[in-house]
Amino acid sequence: MAHLVVAYPKVSMRDDEWLSSLKQRFPGLDPSSLGPHFTLVFPIADADEAELIEHVRETVQGQRAIPFAIRCALPINDYASEEYYVLLVPDEGFSGIVKLHDRLYTGPLAPLLYPDIPFTPHITVGHAPDGQLCRRVADELNAEDFTIAGILDRVDLIEKEGDSIRTVERFMLG
Repeated sequence: MAHLVVAYPKVSMRDDEWLSSLKQRFPGLDPSSLGPHFTLVFPIADADEAELIEHVRETVQGQRAIPFAIRCALPINDYASEEYYVLLVPDEGFSGIVKLHDRLYTGPLAPLLYPDIPFTPHITVGHAPDGQLCRRVADELNAEDFTIAGILDRVDLIEKEGDSIRTVERFMLG
């Protein structure tokens, strides 16, 4: 079991359908089991749930909602595995998401931040061990000249075990 902090984007119905269609369009990629989201705190095993709730609550208190726009897909090699990923990366809202991520990794989460791994805000399209496949998927998406515009108006602390997901607490952003 692990805890994560994620932000599910609020987007138009058309953009939500486009994001959902990516699972069927690229069957060679393993999609995220969470659906479209920005991960702000990566999986933490054996966390004190009450401490996490309080930390996230204090951290997001007064945080404004973050508008974003995504116009780019990016293939990357995962530092921690032999997998490659296709990410949808925002060009608008990038700094707001990075700053929220950085504030969450303070206090009790500070020791869990890997300073040698840069944080890139993203929605994961999927992953595979085939880097060339991920490059082709990113190129195909980028040829579409798409824009996914939305807002991050809440942050969820979730618990994940396998494919089972439980929302522990939801924090609304102002």
